[in-house]
Amino acid sequence: MSFRLTRKKRAGDIEFLMEEWAVVEAKGNGELRVHAASSNAFANQKSLELAQGGGLAPGSVSLVIQEPDHPLNERLIALPEPSLRKGRTPAESPFGTYVFRAEFGHDRVLDSFEAIHPAGVEIPEFESWAAEVLDLEFHTDDSHRTVVFLILQLTRNGAVEIRGSHVLLPQCCCIWLEEYCPV
Repeated sequence: MSFRLTRKKRAGDIEFLMEEWAVVEAKGNGELRVHAASSNAFANQKSLELAQGGGLAPGSVSLVIQEPDHPLNERLIALPEPSLRKGRTPAESPFGTYVFRAEFGHDRVLDSFEAIHPAGVEIPEFESWAAEVLDLEFHTDDSHRTVVFLILQLTRNGAVEIRGSHVLLPQCCCIWLEEYCPV
């Protein structure tokens, strides 16, 4: 079942239709627990769908994302690939697996970086670290506001590895205009 996307964000003169997301864990007793979500309505609907479909194994954690359909931008701008530039690692960060949401502006500069799993984890240094080492590799000269979900593994020796990612383009004026909108 599709969720009606309504969450918007303004950047300059442009309003973007944003994605919805939820981090859901299946407990051993079949109960689902939402760790974090972009909205309560999305978390509730996706939890019900997962519970009815029995789609999660006990003890598993899933990141559920619904992104806007953006046919014009997907045709005009290839999705960039996230990478980590060589540099320092976050100091005093507990090792483990983390899920982050990063948002880049049209200028390809990191606008925001937030930990979305595990819930309640606060590593204040992560945002400044991410601004230094997280990069998007665009395959064209065109760019667009971009959202990246990253699964990062912090190892015991302080290394950071990308274990998974999902890149999407929020919907903007391009969907309503017949010509390319450089946003």
